[in-house]
Amino acid sequence: MNLQKELSLSHGVAVFTDYPARLHTAYGTGGNCDYFIKVSSIKGLNDVVESCKEHGVPYKFLANGTNVLLADKGYRGALISTLGLNWIKYESDKIRAGSGALLKKVICLALSYDLYGGEYLIGIPASVGGALCMNAGAYGKTVSDIIESVTILKQGALYKLSKNECEFGYRKSIFLTNEYPIVEALFSFDKSVGYDDRFGDRIDLCTKLRNQTQPQGKSCGSVFKNPAGDYAGRIIESCGLKGYGIGNVSVSQKHANFIIAKNGASSKEIYALMQYIKNRVYQLTGITLEREVQLLGEFE
Repeated sequence: MNLQKELSLSHGVAVFTDYPARLHTAYGTGGNCDYFIKVSSIKGLNDVVESCKEHGVPYKFLANGTNVLLADKGYRGALISTLGLNWIKYESDKIRAGSGALLKKVICLALSYDLYGGEYLIGIPASVGGALCMNAGAYGKTVSDIIESVTILKQGALYKLSKNECEFGYRKSIFLTNEYPIVEALFSFDKSVGYDDRFGDRIDLCTKLRNQTQPQGKSCGSVFKNPAGDYAGRIIESCGLKGYGIGNVSVSQKHANFIIAKNGASSKEIYALMQYIKNRVYQLTGITLEREVQLLGEFE
């Protein structure tokens, strides 16, 4: 029995072959994947992972697709969409959320219960799972600041990891290299006695700053990590690269750490511009920028 037929018998699983996975990425570029698999239950997630292993099919997890670049040749294997694992629950001044839930919705629910500490992150367009993998952050705060524990699926069983066991760092965690999928996370916030206007002001300020500094258009957000004590955007701008383009993609005039894709752009062009920026910055400054964007598939 092939992978598709086998998984068609699993509850909470939908399998598509030769699928245009670019429809699920922020850039909207790239080729087809061999399998695109939607899961909406923990059992279904386990069935998919175990079946992929049994059939020797490589797999990656994909949720909101805001921090990935899919190769023009696509992905030879299975992309597993976890957006169906999207529960969000209030539990005694904590929030429990599935890996496919949007981080913004988690923070909004917390705020509705006067739970604070996540408002700085409200503009990040990531799923819980994606945010945990990259330890997403903004304005000096990161997702790990509000995490109590993370539950993963390992060989059919659920395992709870403490924050320390997740090995969070700057735009990294154990989940970047871990083959075991994130099922859910337990968020812990500050409890305020009544509503405090400064938290509302904080949200308004973060939203205003994001609108002022981040460009419109197709992008995956920040392309490079900030070097210690500096900002990638400032460095790229200092090298005169604002507005520089290759084909249908260019460095944003508004924020130099963003690459904007026009209609007709290809992943090859986006990747080529990333490489050009990295090489040019090194030539002019001696600084080696580290890419934040995750690659899916093969790039030359």
